[in-house]
Amino acid sequence: MPILNDDDPDDGECQLMGPFAILVQMALAALALLALLIKRQREHPRRPVQVWYATYWTSTEMQGV
Repeated sequence: MPILNDDDPDDGECQLMGPFAILVQMALAALALLALLIKRQREHPRRPVQVWYATYWTSTEMQGV
């Protein structure tokens, strides 16, 4: 049986989303967006912005399911 320390401010709870984890998530999101922008700049012929927006909107809807 584990011994619990009463002086522990977390009370044995696991904290998954600390400040560092949020910073890493934001950096990954920025990297993904940058990769998409670079991809759009390099493709020929370029697709209209509406196509990119529709793709983004569809992917976010799929994540919510």
